[in-house]
Amino acid sequence: MSDDQENRVVISTGQRIAIGDVWWELRDNSTSVDYVDIISEARQFNGVIHLSLGGSIQDANNLGVVSVTNRIRMNLVVAQNLHSILGQMISDALKPADKSQAN
Repeated sequence: MSDDQENRVVISTGQRIAIGDVWWELRDNSTSVDYVDIISEARQFNGVIHLSLGGSIQDANNLGVVSVTNRIRMNLVVAQNLHSILGQMISDALKPADKSQAN
């Protein structure tokens, strides 16, 4: 069977996300989770953001290698939303712990 005719199992998460005034189903294609610590590409062209991320690998006395794990393309609206979400997450992560509530 050729790759384009292969049947694939797509797992439904049972969750939905609002897109405008309708709800779309979220699906999980079992994509692996990658830890990244290098931005290998960051540019925009014709209103499309090109972002590539990778993980650094350094082994004993060998030269380091960056393994590209994600190549993402997104429109400016998605990029603006990502910017806002990441900004809030980073701000929350850098806030000092509230010790007044400790036991």
